[in-house]
Amino acid sequence: MDYYDMEIRGDINQMNTKFDKVLLEMTRLKEDNQKLILQVTKKDKRISELEREISRNIVIMKRIAENENKNESETREIISKIMQKISVNVDNAKDILEIKRIGRFLKVVNKQTKSRMLKNAKRLKGSNIWIEKDHPRSVREERRNLITQMKEAEHKGQIAYINYNKLVIKDKKDEEGAKPMGQKITAREQEKVDSDEISDVEIDSGGGAEASVWVVTSLTFEISAVSKADVSSKCPADVDEEVPVKENPMDGLLLH
Repeated sequence: MDYYDMEIRGDINQMNTKFDKVLLEMTRLKEDNQKLILQVTKKDKRISELEREISRNIVIMKRIAENENKNESETREIISKIMQKISVNVDNAKDILEIKRIGRFLKVVNKQTKSRMLKNAKRLKGSNIWIEKDHPRSVREERRNLITQMKEAEHKGQIAYINYNKLVIKDKKDEEGAKPMGQKITAREQEKVDSDEISDVEIDSGGGAEASVWVVTSLTFEISAVSKADVSSKCPADVDEEVPVKENPMDGLLLH
């Protein structure tokens, strides 16, 4: 009897030893997994920061007539006319480094030019053209998802606008009580969307079914076609000023 007890005890001890080893290995794997998750999180954050930095230098111009036969000088001339309309002094030779057509780039010299474009975009009132700021793809998705909530708040008679990737809702009786939905808004996120409707510029919009999206940036300028039927009649400009405005449903849908 004692022999069998000792044998059973020995088997139990061996099983406990093996279990401890497995448990230790699982603990190590868990720690390694946590480290990998942390590394991925840091990289994702860094990518988001880089995308945001790039987006800060991008201006989107929408509903400018597309013409396959336009050469670079003609494209530059169109940009110059738009800049003249909004009283932004742009030297094609000095401020615009490069222009390429559909799906290509236009490079401008500095961020100050972009800021002036955004601030003066409201001067295009009366035309089919509007200017707005670009955002990283993840932020564009967040902004689109907030539109429904924003409209619901407006339907209730509240003041609602999207601040970067946060929804801010104010009671009309107490505008100082603004509460952002989601995380706290940091100083870097104090970027508003302009509410002014943009409409008249002395540039032919083509009158056809296709218009184009022009992205003017110190890094890139992409031109791509978009159907006018898909474009909202009210299209705000995105500016650096702290002006609460309505979200543009088309924001971010056209850049890939």
